[in-house]
Amino acid sequence: MVVFGVGSIVLLMLNCLLIYFAVNQRKRRPGEPPLIRHPLPFIGCALEFGRDPLGFLMKLRKKHGDMFTVNMSGWTVHFFTNPTDIKIFEKSAILEHGTVVTDFANRVVGQPHAFDESGLLNARGPALLSAIAQGLTEPLNLQDLTEACATISSKSIDVNLRQDSNFQATCPIGLYEFLRKVIFDTTFHMLFGFDASDPNLNFKKGAFYEEFCYYFEQSALLVDRVSINLLPSVRKSRDRLFEFMKEVDLSKRVGVSRLIQDIATISEDCEEERAHHFLILLWAAQANALPAVFWTVYHLLQNRPALNQILSECDDILMDKNAKDETRDCESGENSQIRKLARSDLAKMAVLDACIKESLRIAGSSMVVRKAMRDGSISISTGERFSVRKGDYAMYYSEVTHMDPELFASPKQYNYHRHILPSQILFKGRRKKSDDSAISVSEQEDDDNLLSVPKARRRYSSTTVNLSSSTAILTFGCGGSRCPGRHLATAEIKLIILHLFKYYNVQFGDVQQKTPVYDMKHLGFGVMPPASDVKVRITPK
Repeated sequence: MVVFGVGSIVLLMLNCLLIYFAVNQRKRRPGEPPLIRHPLPFIGCALEFGRDPLGFLMKLRKKHGDMFTVNMSGWTVHFFTNPTDIKIFEKSAILEHGTVVTDFANRVVGQPHAFDESGLLNARGPALLSAIAQGLTEPLNLQDLTEACATISSKSIDVNLRQDSNFQATCPIGLYEFLRKVIFDTTFHMLFGFDASDPNLNFKKGAFYEEFCYYFEQSALLVDRVSINLLPSVRKSRDRLFEFMKEVDLSKRVGVSRLIQDIATISEDCEEERAHHFLILLWAAQANALPAVFWTVYHLLQNRPALNQILSECDDILMDKNAKDETRDCESGENSQIRKLARSDLAKMAVLDACIKESLRIAGSSMVVRKAMRDGSISISTGERFSVRKGDYAMYYSEVTHMDPELFASPKQYNYHRHILPSQILFKGRRKKSDDSAISVSEQEDDDNLLSVPKARRRYSSTTVNLSSSTAILTFGCGGSRCPGRHLATAEIKLIILHLFKYYNVQFGDVQQKTPVYDMKHLGFGVMPPASDVKVRITPK
């Protein structure tokens, strides 16, 4: 009688698994993109991609062309690597985004939820997604949110600094941790309002803030398709957050956003579903805003001329508003001026907008993802046509565009000027030229009456590519499936930067500060956070 030890049984099972994957691995059919095989079953090229995503894709592009197929953690993925082909993700009749969103919600908050574009899995899906889109993009709603953000973010900066013992002792503080508190305060209270019993905006965080920070960091594993059943501490943390969300009584809060009111109405008969919706909105509201504001502040500390231009932009707009608004409340103090900036005022700040775009470009690592609804074929810009199968994924990695040297010269170098057109010239308060070209010396009349006005670049071109701003900077996605909260996130970043730098002196704690590396756990989310914090010294002006 033969007795098998535990080691022999494990080895036998591994061999069986290897045989299974070898027999059932994908085989390229005629007309399909080049298929890159990998010796690791199931995992495929995920590890190699995670180490150097852009280098990995460019190496395969050079060998196999603009479109090729890989296996990544059980997914069959068709990678597109030509910036022109990003338009395919919106025009293709066989690629869709709805199931990708549903799958993402399943992993981050689990069932029940109504993130279902089709309405087949949850009849409330279309109403929920419509409420989110309207709540974050409809002009009146967006204006209300921006006004709330202006007040809350300014107050949060002041309160969090006063509560920091290092700030009181003029010692360096962690920039990322400080901004995390500000972003959390701003997003939570901007959306959910304030407890009516706490009208002084004291920003009491407590256990909920610590729990949320822990879950936010660990959720990268869920997005990478690690089952929450394998992460018991993460599951417990998420369950505690759900319980907190259930305890949020909107009837006892003031300043609740229209967005949250509409979501609560849609899910009023399902408390569990409502808690899931609230948590994923709070999660999404900080996923990009926090690292984006960190990197923008960091780069401005390295580029003082840009910072000076931004403050000059702000001062010019505030002077103009004050001249027109003779009834403004002068007793509320100078710090109230930033809080009075409207969306239209923020939109005029071309230099600030350019600095944010450049930070999004350099630190952005978004993955534009679509799924094939049925078997079909896709044409790419080279004229080639490839077949794809139902259930396959199509992906475009944003750095392919962001780091294209033909679109962005010296792409690894921070240069906000690349997002600004040659200055328009105003003469005695009137625009001299209406197009984007610069005025020649012969056209200028009196230099003392001329004012240079930066204008945001709307298109980015090279000898082979001509892209709009929305397809050149892909941090918030592309096309109709772009993040609906991108406008609010940008306004939030602008307001935080303006208040911080207008009323405080900020400098690196170490004059030899080195740029921190990225936290690669968040690869593909949007903006990658730093792997380590940066110490800064903040003092009142």
